[in-house]
Amino acid sequence: MNPRLRKESRELLPALAVTILLIVVPYAIWGKGAEHFGAVTLALGAAIMGALTFGHETHHRTMPLLLSQPVARRTIWREKMLVLAVGLVIASATAWLCLQGFCSTNWQTAAMTATVAVIALCAFCGAPTLTLLGHNAIAGAVCAICFPGAIALVDSIVIERWFRNDRVPGLCICGCSLLLYCVPAAWIGYAKFQGLQALDGASRELALPTAVETILARPFAGISTRLNGPFVSLIKKELRLQKPTFLLTGFFCLLALGGALLFIESKDVGAGVLAADFAIYILLIPLIAGGLSVAEERAWGIADWHLTLPPSSKRQWLAKMLVTLPVSLVLGLVLPAGLYWAGALFFAPKEERMFLQIVLAIALVQLCVTSLAIYAATFSNSTTKAILASLALIVALCTALMLLKPVLITIALMLVPMLPAAWRPGSDYPTIPDWYEHQQMLALGIRAVALVVLACFFQWFAFSNYRQVGTSVRKYACQGAILLIIAALCVCLVNAIDLWPGWSLPQSPPFHL
Repeated sequence: MNPRLRKESRELLPALAVTILLIVVPYAIWGKGAEHFGAVTLALGAAIMGALTFGHETHHRTMPLLLSQPVARRTIWREKMLVLAVGLVIASATAWLCLQGFCSTNWQTAAMTATVAVIALCAFCGAPTLTLLGHNAIAGAVCAICFPGAIALVDSIVIERWFRNDRVPGLCICGCSLLLYCVPAAWIGYAKFQGLQALDGASRELALPTAVETILARPFAGISTRLNGPFVSLIKKELRLQKPTFLLTGFFCLLALGGALLFIESKDVGAGVLAADFAIYILLIPLIAGGLSVAEERAWGIADWHLTLPPSSKRQWLAKMLVTLPVSLVLGLVLPAGLYWAGALFFAPKEERMFLQIVLAIALVQLCVTSLAIYAATFSNSTTKAILASLALIVALCTALMLLKPVLITIALMLVPMLPAAWRPGSDYPTIPDWYEHQQMLALGIRAVALVVLACFFQWFAFSNYRQVGTSVRKYACQGAILLIIAALCVCLVNAIDLWPGWSLPQSPPFHL
């Protein structure tokens, strides 16, 4: 194989592997319950793969070496696009097979194929170009998701408003919008690469236009100047690192507003757009916030230098957590929950919902995922790699638990007689519905405790790796084994509660992750 093609394949292979696992594993665990999850994960994975096409050069500062090769730039562009195309075809085929096998019959094969093809085409044409324009892989990936999403949102509003009962004009509008985005994006990217000048600096920091950033920063300038001190400076530095999360939040709010307008025209289409917007945003925020807190400094080569500063490593870590965890929870949970609650009051004021319980459950999941992303960032040298490592860890834990399913069910059956007497049905729960409600509350409580325990272990291991330079592979393996054991014990306990109905064990024991 051509050495350049081998190099490009090696750089793209981890992202492709994580994307395929993210598509396949949810269907292996939940089956048809995963429904359209494959399309969402394909959009996320395809955007990351497209951004990494040039993201590696911008991050590792090897763009001058790439441009100085005795090879025509069009040849380099063609080879990079060839490797990206092969990766997108493999990921798209995997997603199509999973959607075809597990999705409900109301999603026609033609619509399914068109959705997968459009996702891959938009990532192929847009993500490399946006990465070159922004000089940042995260910017390229986020914009490669948001820009086509915004175009699709506008198309949906136009179609629902004027062409709801006419299919042909709707298809023409979608096709024209696709061409107007993909063709110019691909041409701009190619022209940008042909005239690109060698830059020795690191990847560019994400930023708004100067005028807009000045207007937004003006209200906080007075407060910032009055707050001084070493620890306050650490807090300001961490807030500066989290700038991409605030920019992503702005994109999310704009798309949510468009989805609400579309919901007024068509509830079905609007609900689908809002669901995709909320799902991608809530998934990305903890991963990006956690990755930026540690991996960004490692990417700049100043992580080890920070440990030599007068503030101790504990105080520096405390500053990181005081910023990262609240930012993740506020932007990734409180803001979406507030928007959902406001929309629910406006569009469905009489609908009954378990709103508080859902918010608390998502809060614990957000806390655990953010801690996992922070842990993954301690052994990653870029935020993009930290996000991929976080997704890989999630997939690895779920896959390991599914492979251990027979063993875990056996252990759960052994734990049933050992449950405390207070957990078992008695005179306080004389009927099956009463006991079932008590059983479900116990299971939810165990899951909540399990998430908190996992988050604490992620934080412990992350801090241990952060303050120690050059952590060994053996230590990482031990940490992974401990995390797997803790997760397995929690799963066994939850299933033991589910296997104790009080009267008879089920013939086919359930298994819950």
